[in-house]
Amino acid sequence: MIEEIIKPKDLVKVYSKRQDAGELIEHDIPWILKGRIFQVLSDTELEILAEEAEPELQKNVCYILYLFSYEKVFLCTAYFQGFYTEDGKVVISFELLSPLEKVQRRMHQRVSSHAKLSVHRLSEEKVKEYLGGNELLREDIEKIPEPVSSTEAMIDISAGGIRFTTNEQIRTGEYVYLQFDVTERDFPLTISAYGQIIYSEPFRNEAGIYDIRLKFVGMPEMVKEKIIHYVFQIEREKRKMGGRVS
Repeated sequence: MIEEIIKPKDLVKVYSKRQDAGELIEHDIPWILKGRIFQVLSDTELEILAEEAEPELQKNVCYILYLFSYEKVFLCTAYFQGFYTEDGKVVISFELLSPLEKVQRRMHQRVSSHAKLSVHRLSEEKVKEYLGGNELLREDIEKIPEPVSSTEAMIDISAGGIRFTTNEQIRTGEYVYLQFDVTERDFPLTISAYGQIIYSEPFRNEAGIYDIRLKFVGMPEMVKEKIIHYVFQIEREKRKMGGRVS
């Protein structure tokens, strides 16, 4: 029975087509709709409490639902049935067209943190040069161009990459050198790393703001373990307070 697998408040993301599980879970590919399970009505029908005010879905179109339970991730195909409002919130109904299929769990857990962030463009050749064994020395840092983005902002961070917003567009595929310093936690974290932009689009409903997703490139295991340890500490604190990490 589906209600034994999926529970109210479990995270759901809706896509127009099936996504590669590793990339989807690791880098959080943009979705059509995001929400939480509101009710499981039957093995073939469920309701989602949407984050958006109005759903941008069409009937007779097959969508892919990724359902994130506490321990596992599942996917299925579904039809949009309709929506209604309850207490000022939008509840969307879906008809499930296929059984739930288990997919790979998130490779790196992700948390949100407030950070000072500086992003500098670098050529792919320069990044490969440094990753080939030439350290980024202080004199090299001083030669790096002025940051294309330097701000204090909320970032989503995992050992695989980060997501952030900026008022300066950085194009998909570009390489960067970034530094960020978490400023609001009891567990300080300062990271310098190389990365590649894997997604860059205008942010929904905010003119002049870009939604940027970045994957780390050539990150040393020692630095990766540092981020994993930080994320684990934040997860543990949230669970002590009865919360959950998205």
